[in-house]
Amino acid sequence: MTRAAAVPLERLHRFNDSFAPRLEHGQPVPDGIRGVRVTGYLSDESGWGAAGRGYASALGQLRVPMRIHDLSAVTTNRSEDDKLVRPDTTGDTDVNLVCVDAGRHFALVSKVGEPFFAGHYNIGVWAWELPHFPDSWYNRFAYYDEIWVGTSFIAAALSPISPVPVVRIPPVVSATRGSRLRGRRRLNVDYGTFVFAFIFDVHSHLTRKNPNAIIAAFRRAFPHRKDVRLVLKSVNGAADPDGYRQLRDCAAGAPVDFYDEAWPAQEVHDLMAACDAYVSLHRSEGTALTIAEAMACGKPVITTDWSGNTDFADISNSFPVAYELTTVASNVGPCRAGETWAEPDVEHAAWLMRQVVDDSSLAARRGHAARRRMRRDFSKEAVAALVRQRLDAIRSRNRLGVLRRTMGAFADHRDLNDPNE
Repeated sequence: MTRAAAVPLERLHRFNDSFAPRLEHGQPVPDGIRGVRVTGYLSDESGWGAAGRGYASALGQLRVPMRIHDLSAVTTNRSEDDKLVRPDTTGDTDVNLVCVDAGRHFALVSKVGEPFFAGHYNIGVWAWELPHFPDSWYNRFAYYDEIWVGTSFIAAALSPISPVPVVRIPPVVSATRGSRLRGRRRLNVDYGTFVFAFIFDVHSHLTRKNPNAIIAAFRRAFPHRKDVRLVLKSVNGAADPDGYRQLRDCAAGAPVDFYDEAWPAQEVHDLMAACDAYVSLHRSEGTALTIAEAMACGKPVITTDWSGNTDFADISNSFPVAYELTTVASNVGPCRAGETWAEPDVEHAAWLMRQVVDDSSLAARRGHAARRRMRRDFSKEAVAALVRQRLDAIRSRNRLGVLRRTMGAFADHRDLNDPNE
């Protein structure tokens, strides 16, 4: 670099760290952010709980001063995950990281009060499962300075209509530590049985999660084989008794096992270790956390090739299922009739199920590729690097006006040009 170019850059260093030399990996975030208050269902045994714990672990990796604010007591889910048990490292925070779904925002406000947001840079962590964000939820933006989303699918839904920045910060996804032997004993399956699994919450709506399609594909793939089994592990089946009864009726006579109850986290980890492949024929997913977790464990994954999971699941590391985009026929929770989601091709899914069972070498290769992808892009270290960049950008915002005035004072902007251009 020439001295003429270096002088302006040295001046920029004083006002915006994005122009400064990069700090070494693992160094704490510099002064400027006093602390981050992480709020969410942080001991909840759910996707939201896992996401909140993951972001907190990334902040811990950066040694960011942090205060933990657990709201799990207000949920109906089992809340006995203690992986985030840690003392607060500060009581003085100026950033709120709120890991609560947009649909539950005003329930949050009724719990914490309006003053909770005052004097903080407020970041909402949101998920959404369709291309169109609900009009009735726009008023939530008023409480936040920016929104973090786990996938580019959610970002595509929010970015065109959001008055604040929408930033993709993926969830932390780590391979769970489960016992295959213990898990298969729990399922009562022998060594030679091939097990497909799907894990879901009925509160997230059977129509969207679409386990009926998994049963239909499984029955078409293996009409006579006795050495293949499908395990459907759910919670909150009582929330939709008619739908769950219909699900059982669809499986009548087939080797399909239902477990609708809250298991300790370790038993769920054992189930993931015990299965030979994971299947999700969803109509839409925002973050697709269980798919990501199965891939982190190196499982062959068969999944609808649409929505949030396409950020990480592709033909190189999974078994994407063909689909057609269709119209939502009737209201499904916050998903309104007339909106768009996917209808997976059951015949194609059945063919992929047979392929995974019959070609163990191919299944293993893609499972290994899935594990590598998740380690590379979704580890605590990888997500922490993105969080660090974002916190640095937030910290520099209050100096942006100074930077603009400084840039405007340059007589010759050619000094900033790349000498190779």
